[in-house]
Amino acid sequence: PNGVDLDYFTNETKISEQLDNIKKPIIGFLGILQDRIDIDILKTLAKNNPEKSLVLAGPVWQNFPKNELNSFDNVHFLGPIPYTEIPALYNGFDVGIIPYKVNEFTKSIDPMKVYEYLAARLPIVTTPVAGLEKFADYVNVATTPEQFNEFVNQTIMDRKLNSSSEILKDHTWQL
Repeated sequence: PNGVDLDYFTNETKISEQLDNIKKPIIGFLGILQDRIDIDILKTLAKNNPEKSLVLAGPVWQNFPKNELNSFDNVHFLGPIPYTEIPALYNGFDVGIIPYKVNEFTKSIDPMKVYEYLAARLPIVTTPVAGLEKFADYVNVATTPEQFNEFVNQTIMDRKLNSSSEILKDHTWQL
């Protein structure tokens, strides 16, 4: 399994300036925008939530169908984010998403962003990827784009996170 630097993600209090002109609430993703991302989930979120912003941060690979999201005014591409700015970015998100396609590859990954989102005390909505069992009480797992949208909205409305650094005590980089 992965690990996380708890102090790095839990001690940040400022919000990224890159989010200053983006309407809240913010549905956020940080990672490489590539073919493992389920574009149907992102289109469903953008279409059904015009009053919310969908922020996608990270490098955009050539095979990612960015053009399918360009028609939505509420979708914002921030590009690559320096590691030093990641905690401040997470502080501006209202929910962190992991919209991966469900396939053989994603059944074998243990996404680092789950650990980072939890350390930043960010509510999470994800597709069913490997390694989530240990965090079952802390993530919302959706199996369809419609359910993903429903869980995102429910999470933003409730804005409750059962997270504490206690859940991550066995998943840190500290010895």
